[in-house]
Amino acid sequence: MEECHPQLVEYLLNKGAKVDARDKMLKTPLHVACLKGYSILVRLLVENKADPYERDFQGRHALHFACCSASENSAQEIFAILSGDSTDLVHMSDHAGRSPLHYAVFNQFPGQIRMIQQLLMYGANINCLDENRRTPLHFAAMEGRSNIIPLLVQNGSGAGLKDYQG
Repeated sequence: MEECHPQLVEYLLNKGAKVDARDKMLKTPLHVACLKGYSILVRLLVENKADPYERDFQGRHALHFACCSASENSAQEIFAILSGDSTDLVHMSDHAGRSPLHYAVFNQFPGQIRMIQQLLMYGANINCLDENRRTPLHFAAMEGRSNIIPLLVQNGSGAGLKDYQG
């Protein structure tokens, strides 16, 4: 994993850098820190008023990116930092209608199952539909995620739900 430099980020913030600056894809530093699994930076950015609800050009917010992190332990910590006392982010979909749960199912890294369990514990809708009427279970099946399918079914995923192609 690349190195994380919280002192540099803190220095830049103290010098007036915008905590919610955006790149050409509208990603913020918080999005990148979540994706890279830099829980120290996530905490620092949130403490400096980074907005976890900010969205990139595809409508993804910080929790979407955290659910894609390859860093197992950091993803769990990041989830806790972003969620705090609110579970709003768990229910918010991107422009394609994909929830953080959809993204956690896409994630192939070892922390995937714990992330899915955590999302479900926070009330994620296990049968949430994207714009093509696909649930996280559809994606788990399409991607051959045999370790995820039983977890989703045991937690109430509707195996009979049909997508736009039936």
